[in-house]
Amino acid sequence: MENPDFLSRTYFIPFMSSYEDIAKHYQDIGWVEVPRKSVSELEASLQKAGRNGYQRVRLTLWDMDFELLENVQAKCRSWGMKLVVSLPLRTEPSDEDITFIQKYEIHPNLLVEHPSEEIFRMGMKWVKKVGASMGLIVSKDWNRDKFFSDVPPVILKNATFEFPVATKNFKGLEDKEIVQWMTLRSHLIGDDSPMRCWGEDVYDPRIESNRELEPEYKARWSSRTKDRDIQLSIIVPTYNNIKFLKKTLPALWEQSLPTDKYEVIVVNDGSTDHTLGELEQICIINKDLVNLSVIDFPRSQERQMGDAQFRVGVARNLGVKNSLGEILLFLDSDIVLPKNYLQRLIDEHNRADVILPQRIQLTKEGSENFKNYDFVD
Repeated sequence: MENPDFLSRTYFIPFMSSYEDIAKHYQDIGWVEVPRKSVSELEASLQKAGRNGYQRVRLTLWDMDFELLENVQAKCRSWGMKLVVSLPLRTEPSDEDITFIQKYEIHPNLLVEHPSEEIFRMGMKWVKKVGASMGLIVSKDWNRDKFFSDVPPVILKNATFEFPVATKNFKGLEDKEIVQWMTLRSHLIGDDSPMRCWGEDVYDPRIESNRELEPEYKARWSSRTKDRDIQLSIIVPTYNNIKFLKKTLPALWEQSLPTDKYEVIVVNDGSTDHTLGELEQICIINKDLVNLSVIDFPRSQERQMGDAQFRVGVARNLGVKNSLGEILLFLDSDIVLPKNYLQRLIDEHNRADVILPQRIQLTKEGSENFKNYDFVD
């Protein structure tokens, strides 16, 4: 069985809401149990992964559910995706497990919390018979030296790591080379903030099972110029920032580039203030004068500063899905551009594929007082 490339783009689906034996660790970072996904919700998630170009799907299960996995693998194959199944390591693989895994080309990723000689004996059976990888769970009582002396090299070579608690709680995690090596394979690491395995998206036990990385919302309101030839799409995610957004948008419409050459897509990332109502009025006032789309991206819960609900990247991706331009400009909702900026951006793209502009930071007082870019010294 092919070993999965965990650096490829992987879509994580939290189908099963918890593992009973490790849930206590996840609760330390605010995770709570949520209802298991229904089969229809699971199929919708698979379609989203397929439509959005993922190479792999990682699904959590308590055990090998053959009927479910046969259906999931059929959906994955129809989208050209490979399937990785994460489940707790509790027993050796049965003959039925081996036959099924080989027939349907499923890769098992076995989760281990408390490494022991018996656990690794069972794990080696999975590795040798079906090419399984191991997901090693690092908890508060983790001991670096004992860990690396106990884990067989053949398992470490292809292991991924689960960090359900902050690294500041770990003893013996000072060796920078070890930290770097583990981080490249980790799913959650850091001071109570997620750091995902390269290529894997939406792995965070704090995110509810009905939440998706790939939202599919369309514009709630829009304005279009009569004749348009969109060359540039400007994506502006915003969260409770209408005060500054009302300075950002006029600066975009005062550009030297004709308004029929570009569009502005504002993604309201679940704001709890009056942002959405203000954006509706802006669309009405500028109807037929500018190319503007407002997408409402609701939240299942209000975010708190520093929590796991910071999703500006997801909001940007949502804007991209609704864009028309060949060139994409990602703009924060508190940025004011000079009048020739968009034209220069298009000109520069004749020589470069990616452009990182200079950003001038203002004091809070300066941000409050100036009216447009010409006021900036």
